Amino acid sequence: MSRSPRSCSRILTTCSWLILGLTIASCQSERSSGPGSDSVASPGSGSDSGSNYDSDYGPDPRDLEFMQVSDEIHVAFRPVPLRYWVEGNVTIILNEQDVVVVEGSGTDRSAEQVIGYIRTLTENPVSVLINTHGHGDHTVGNSVYRREFPGLEIIARPETRDYLTGSGIGYVKDLAQSTESRKARGHEEIARLEREQPPGYEAVVANLRQYYDRDIDIRQEAYSMAEIVPPTMTIDRRLVLHREHRTIDIR
Repeated sequence: MSRSPRSCSRILTTCSWLILGLTIASCQSERSSGPGSDSVASPGSGSDSGSNYDSDYGPDPRDLEFMQVSDEIHVAFRPVPLRYWVEGNVTIILNEQDVVVVEGSGTDRSAEQVIGYIRTLTENPVSVLINTHGHGDHTVGNSVYRREFPGLEIIARPETRDYLTGSGIGYVKDLAQSTESRKARGHEEIARLEREQPPGYEAVVANLRQYYDRDIDIRQEAYSMAEIVPPTMTIDRRLVLHREHRTIDIR
């Protein structure tokens, strides 16, 4: 693809733990960048998405929306970011020959939606998946990328690989087996908040009810199908990916 690099932009993405940071430096043409800042629903989300859970609690927590934030850089996100359980945002970097994705999503379903969205933008494969850290909302969907893109490299810190190959991610298996003790503790917390009524408790209670009355069952179903896939490449200090019009600096 031919284009004149008339303007350059720099986007800095860092994870909250500062475990792995990412800088994307790209030279971009001044052509139209498409949908701009408008968000769109995920492919396959909505009322026909296959979820059999009570819709009174809102959309399926695995469903994402998408936004183009810069020329050839998109973000996937859950519309209610503080909803429990949490879901990490995903950055999609479209290059001339490949796609680089930051974060693997928290469930297979979410990862499939991101991949479906990517395929509406380009025929290029995802060649690199970056995990900023090991928490499940960033890594449980790794297996979907490995399945869909043979030869994919999953890049992270050594500590992230240790977390995913050790006991750190064990809560995924535990929750897949049983949710009863978690539900009991959750409803105890709801009762305490309703009894003590601290400032703003109503919103907290509504969030907790949504999770313990419905979303935890969706999470259990998702985790029962999860396959934990660790990074295939680890970096200690720095790795720079060079593309024709862009460098991606991973630290």
